[in-house]
Amino acid sequence: MPIGSLLQGREQQYVANQDDKGTWRVLDTWHETLKNMQPDDDVEDDNPAITILTEGAFIALVKEAARSGTLENANFSVEAAEVDETLVNELRQQINELTVALNSEKQNVVLSKKSLKETAMEHVVRLAAMDDMNSLSQ
Repeated sequence: MPIGSLLQGREQQYVANQDDKGTWRVLDTWHETLKNMQPDDDVEDDNPAITILTEGAFIALVKEAARSGTLENANFSVEAAEVDETLVNELRQQINELTVALNSEKQNVVLSKKSLKETAMEHVVRLAAMDDMNSLSQ
């Protein structure tokens, strides 16, 4: 089954990918040249469905789009969902870390209350002993 028919039905026409050298490749998934390709076929860089941008050209494009207001109306719903999921995972991890820290602080407070009670009892015993000493000396 040709991959072109699968790509034609996609909601998102363009897919961008950056390689490890900073080069951006933008694939037009609705391009005519992809219609007869098989799913395991590679799309070569010289294919008309591919637009290649250097990192500098990509940054310039994004800056110009931001300056002209084009980005304000852009729909990033898919990317936003991924960011939201990442944020949720990070916040869950923070909650777990803070819960562990809170539990250890509660243990410290319990130990402190116990030590305060012991110290108070020791002082009461000393005061009683001092009172007994005062009674004997009179």
